[in-house]
Amino acid sequence: MVAGFLSLGLSTSVSSAEYQKIASACFACHGASGISEFKTIPNLRWQNKDYLVQQLQEFKNGTRKDKTMSKIARLLSDEDINHLAEHFYAAEEK
Repeated sequence: MVAGFLSLGLSTSVSSAEYQKIASACFACHGASGISEFKTIPNLRWQNKDYLVQQLQEFKNGTRKDKTMSKIARLLSDEDINHLAEHFYAAEEK
């Protein structure tokens, strides 16, 4: 799912409609409620919002590197990053 999404060739800033596709890619690994089903992927539920923003910005600008996260983060606008950080910070059981 993520590989197909990454091959869309989107610009570094995406529209609101594209945000849902990006969020779906995040949820595929980290879980919609922020609880990952994979032992090697961190849970993000209730993570500090500012910390999440910082980490996503660092993946986006290359300060922090990860094969998947770096690619995903480059697709995010600052607004997308804030929305995702808020989502995981305020996540409820789903």
